[in-house]
Amino acid sequence: MENKIVVSLFVVVFASALAMPASATITPDTLNATLSPGECTTVNKEVYLPGHAPRVDVIFAFDLTGSMGSIISTAKEKAKDIIDKLETDYPGVDFNYGVMSYMDYPHSYSSCGYNASYGSAWCGDYAYKLNQSLTSNKSAVIAAINGLTLGCGDDGPQDYTRIMYESYADPSIGWRPGAKKIVVNFGDSVPHDCNLNEGVPGKTGTWSTGGDPGRDEIMGTADDLDLQTVLANMAANNIILLECHTSPYAMEYWEYWTNITGGGFYITTSGTLVDDVVNAITAGISTPHVYGLHLMASSGYESWVSSVPSVYPDLTTPATVNFTETICVPAGTVPGTYTFTVSAMDASNVSYGDQSVTITVPELIPELCPDEYRWNTSISPTGYEWDPYPTLFRAWNDVHFVNNGTVDAFNVTATITCAPVNVNIVDGTVTLGDIPAGSSAWSKDFFELEVDMTNPQGPDKGICWRVEYDDAYGNHHVIEDVAKYCGEKCSDICP
Repeated sequence: MENKIVVSLFVVVFASALAMPASATITPDTLNATLSPGECTTVNKEVYLPGHAPRVDVIFAFDLTGSMGSIISTAKEKAKDIIDKLETDYPGVDFNYGVMSYMDYPHSYSSCGYNASYGSAWCGDYAYKLNQSLTSNKSAVIAAINGLTLGCGDDGPQDYTRIMYESYADPSIGWRPGAKKIVVNFGDSVPHDCNLNEGVPGKTGTWSTGGDPGRDEIMGTADDLDLQTVLANMAANNIILLECHTSPYAMEYWEYWTNITGGGFYITTSGTLVDDVVNAITAGISTPHVYGLHLMASSGYESWVSSVPSVYPDLTTPATVNFTETICVPAGTVPGTYTFTVSAMDASNVSYGDQSVTITVPELIPELCPDEYRWNTSISPTGYEWDPYPTLFRAWNDVHFVNNGTVDAFNVTATITCAPVNVNIVDGTVTLGDIPAGSSAWSKDFFELEVDMTNPQGPDKGICWRVEYDDAYGNHHVIEDVAKYCGEKCSDICP
């Protein structure tokens, strides 16, 4: 009879848990835009909530002490058939599975008025093992379950607190962002803790089963684990604990502890096993109400995204809702391509759809060009001379540049790169300093040219410049072929 009950339990956990209609969607699921800093784009976004979490991660945790033999045997026998059925019946749900196991710490301890050997090294007992991280690979999950081997365990309590702790502390588990996170633990006792009565309604006094020494397996060090703290951290990390035990031992305790995480306690030998587990898994995965639905951008892009409304406090599913989403590129954003995700998340960080966003921030170039020239009189009172007259004309000039663009230019310099064939460029480089957008500047020094007047050129010919500047982020830029005057083209005036 016990084996039949256990088989039903696994069928329900794997198959009945996700018996829901189509998956959640977000439309549109992609957005591509080109925006300059300070610019925004707005899109209407539709989110469909089907009544269940579209992405589900389930970790199965197994107590491998001697009394758990029947559950382990059944798991090995039925794992493949159950997972195959789940894949067939619920193709629209994105789910992963993982497997962890434990016996107890293979040492003796004395703490909190409790003295006992927790487990046996000679028997191969261990406190925690991640047999398979979360994966969609059915073969890997089945192999992990088939590879489970019973140990011993010495005293009655087990290191359940350690398993709960690892559910949020071990990054190798691989919880996916936006997934509903569930731990289904199969056990038959109580955790190690200095006071199991703490917080349990109607319980007074102290019930000590000895402390949990934590990862270093040394009692009395900084990493010792406290049951209440660990349960609170599971809840804070949105991990639901479902306890499936073979007896009602300490049921009122487990009901209180699992309720902290939003989960429940179920007796695997009760006559209501199937209904109990169906209700439990359905409660864990189904979402008759979605609370706090909002749009959330990937880390680092939160300030880019806003929406109207900002949140839906309480939605009854199934439902279709709309957001007016606005994405703005912050001022000062460096040119480049930015890719991030905007998810429709509930208050528990479960995602009901992801939108891939690609924003291209173009490189903004200041529009620098000369609009005026004047004689520089620092060398000659007139700014020019004949040497000799009338064959060679020498001139010293200042140049005035304007910035008709929308971005500032810093450390601006200009160098003459092209001149008519009868012009010798003696000194063709000038310094202009900073030229803010919409502003202008005269050169801080002059450029010097010599003109062979015996070889006159047409009036349509002139000089061209190479302009160099730094942007606001210190990046250096070069603009080639800047004509003698704004609006002209070098190709027209330079030979």
